[in-house]
Amino acid sequence: MPNLKFLATIFVAVLLCAGCFAPTQSPKNSIIQQAQEPTPSFANTPNYLEQQTLKPNLSISDYWQLAQKAYARKDYQQAKTYYQQLANLGDSRGYYGLGVLWSIYAYDDKDGDIPPNYPKALDYLQKAAHLGNAQAHTKLGDFYTEAKGVFQNPQKATTHYLEGAKLGDVQGYYKLGILYRDGKGIPPNLPKAIAYFRKAEDKGSVLAGLALGVLFRDRKEPLKALDHFKRTANRGSALAYTLLGDMYVNGYGVAKNLKRAQAYYTQAKHTPKSPIEDGVLFDLLRLPQKASYYSPPNAPPIPSPSKLKSAYLKRWYAPWKTMKVIKRKEVFWMRYSLLTPAYQEDGTPHDLKVLRHIEADMDMPHYPSVHLKGVILANTSVRAVPTDLAYYPTPQDYPSDLWQNSLIFAGTPVLITHYNKAKTYALIQSSFVVGWVRIQDVAPIKPKTIKNILSLSNYLTPLNDNIPNARMGQIFLKVPRTPNQIYTFIKDTKGFAQLIQTPINPQNFTPFPRPFTPKTMAAVIDTLLGQRYGWGGMNHHRDCSAFTRDSFASFGVFLPRNSHAQVRYAHNAIDLHKMSATKKEAYIIKHATPFATILWLKGHIMLYLGTYHNQAIVAHNIWSISISKTRKQEHLYHVERAVITTLRLGEEHKSSLSQPNLLINRIDAMSDLYTYIVKSSH
Repeated sequence: MPNLKFLATIFVAVLLCAGCFAPTQSPKNSIIQQAQEPTPSFANTPNYLEQQTLKPNLSISDYWQLAQKAYARKDYQQAKTYYQQLANLGDSRGYYGLGVLWSIYAYDDKDGDIPPNYPKALDYLQKAAHLGNAQAHTKLGDFYTEAKGVFQNPQKATTHYLEGAKLGDVQGYYKLGILYRDGKGIPPNLPKAIAYFRKAEDKGSVLAGLALGVLFRDRKEPLKALDHFKRTANRGSALAYTLLGDMYVNGYGVAKNLKRAQAYYTQAKHTPKSPIEDGVLFDLLRLPQKASYYSPPNAPPIPSPSKLKSAYLKRWYAPWKTMKVIKRKEVFWMRYSLLTPAYQEDGTPHDLKVLRHIEADMDMPHYPSVHLKGVILANTSVRAVPTDLAYYPTPQDYPSDLWQNSLIFAGTPVLITHYNKAKTYALIQSSFVVGWVRIQDVAPIKPKTIKNILSLSNYLTPLNDNIPNARMGQIFLKVPRTPNQIYTFIKDTKGFAQLIQTPINPQNFTPFPRPFTPKTMAAVIDTLLGQRYGWGGMNHHRDCSAFTRDSFASFGVFLPRNSHAQVRYAHNAIDLHKMSATKKEAYIIKHATPFATILWLKGHIMLYLGTYHNQAIVAHNIWSISISKTRKQEHLYHVERAVITTLRLGEEHKSSLSQPNLLINRIDAMSDLYTYIVKSSH
């Protein structure tokens, strides 16, 4: 059984976040479906490969060509036969081919998913690597980067990528560049990323050249960007020619030159796309990943923040003032999961005895056992049940740990209503999420301390998201008469929350709430772009609804945690689901306010930024996207971070699909929060 920590994604709806999974849903009603997995026909026949009739007197070269042709036409059973024969003859390419085939999704005759077998794939790839196969080392690096059948291990990934590059696979250097650029399991390191991209480009990597060009374009170093795009175009990259055209048609650091741009576009049209570019999502290359680039020159009037602040703080402090204890049924909504063994993080099934122990530990008959006003002491996870174990309904359900509710920031007021029997978790109600937090991360607070807090009126919010112990969307009480101190909380000797004065760099903070303008919202989005996706705040990252919630919080807009609730929050949602894709996009462009309108589809939410080349563009944190209604896994593309895209993300890969299923096809509603902000500020 494979480890599940970073298994390739598995969503039926594909675009999901924990905030989009309403607490009252059970698996039967939710967007995560538990379906019986179809079994590949060859899996029921252990000696299938040996039973095939192989052509006599074929050379190793013949078997290799036959295997490649079968793979290209997606005749995976026949390809396995030829790769197995190559392996039997001691050729590392046979083991590598088998490893690749067992690591991808296949389909039965009813288009049902046949999931990968990562342990078997890993075994074949390790055999190929032992025989010195460069591509096998690079593929193993992918396994350790993405945790396919193994725990995520960036050190092992680096070792395999370097060995693959040393043996001649330039993709090894390119993958190292990605590893350090995106911070997959390690802190991002842009200088290292650039160095590895350069090594790969120098050895002919088209993808590395594109990555460098995009990186320097977005850093506003146009001459370097042009150099890398031109080098890559000269190697036969149609995408590079298109990106060169974009440089001149948009004036990215160069004088606009429509004639030169058209020449590049024409060259792109007549340049066949190389196979290595087939897995690339064009939006992530073509669209500058800087929200400030799309900020409109003419901004609407700035609403007054004073009433927004008042409304925000009323919601924020509700657990200390007006909040009532939630009914038992709503609090223990995940009880059903304790009756059904699923899978842990290491891929093994849950022990039913452990689930029964967790259920008993919740002490449900005595809920609510306390009624204490409290506060969160450290940024921490809110869990659906009092354990740090993961709960995956199927072995393919990463990253949707159904017991992971949300990330909650330090300083959040809460109502403590219950403890587990072991006194390791407290059950809390906040103004936006309910669940269990570790006992060391929460403390009851005395009435005198609350009175002191409520007497203060000035708050600060961070200007970026990489300040220690301060996150975008978080608010802090400002210490009166000093510009460089805020209040934070610790436990006193008796276990109660105590205010302490904490020094800050005032240049990293601004008064809360910020004035709402496209420019300031763009600055907020720019601090979040490129950050890793985190289901339910997993590993302190954000999912789609946390991305939108924290983006608006700095401006005094208190969005709910759930994406469906977010689109209904302002009571002005417009139903779009009956419109065609073309009419829907035209309506959005005409009526949505850039940097203020949210677009919702089942399981996902996005922020509308405006247009690019007459197409609507959005900012969102997304795990992956499938552009097919049927063979979802075959047409699945991983993103796993906060990005700017069009609503036709992946459209360039739809040519072979009879039923494309793009974002624009699935959008159901939109809500303009600018009108809400204006109304609330009067």
